[in-house]
Amino acid sequence: MLTRLMRDIGFDFYWTDPFCANLFAKGFEADRAGGSFSVITAFEVMEHLHDPIEFIRQAMAKYQGAAFAFSTQLFDGSPPPLDWPYYSFETGQHVSFYQRRTLQRIADILGMRLYSSGNFHLITSHSVSPALYRVSTSRLAFGLFPLLKLFRRSRTWPDRQRAMAELRQQATANDAQDADSGDDDSQNYPLIISAAPNGNNDSSLTINNSVVPGSVPTIAFMCARPAALP
Repeated sequence: MLTRLMRDIGFDFYWTDPFCANLFAKGFEADRAGGSFSVITAFEVMEHLHDPIEFIRQAMAKYQGAAFAFSTQLFDGSPPPLDWPYYSFETGQHVSFYQRRTLQRIADILGMRLYSSGNFHLITSHSVSPALYRVSTSRLAFGLFPLLKLFRRSRTWPDRQRAMAELRQQATANDAQDADSGDDDSQNYPLIISAAPNGNNDSSLTINNSVVPGSVPTIAFMCARPAALP
């Protein structure tokens, strides 16, 4: 979902998740993109990891990332009481909890810098203005979001065009494969169904120019590559 939302506002985001199917960003998998990535994001992921250091190290190495941006709720001092909602005992999925010094230690082990503000954190090899980072992760940034959309071109339409081109290419490949195997697809591609009132105040249903008499609603639509009619 995040990948699709970020692409819709103009960011060149790609998806990867070893534990979840890609439902909203098909065609934009990180493995297909190739090359390096400026930032790797992992929002509400760190609390699910048994070994966050190895997770970050592998992600940065695989995708050649220069920065790792993530969110997780921190605590100060002693471990919070058992009624702390972030434990999420009901799900049993939150297994790691962090203080700011924990994140600093992780950054030190990785040989990188840590920037942290509230629940948003950045581990990077670059130098970042701490003040600018705090502003960019504050509520003020949400107020500036509409202005951001004015300066970035949405990728929604180009992504649609790319997806349609891939579908056409796949359909052409399938047709070529059917032709090589001797399958005849001409009887079911395309299927055009229409109906219009006739002189008897009925409607005649027409399927690929063959009239099927009967009283039916007035309809008109086309299905691409439907199943063959009996």
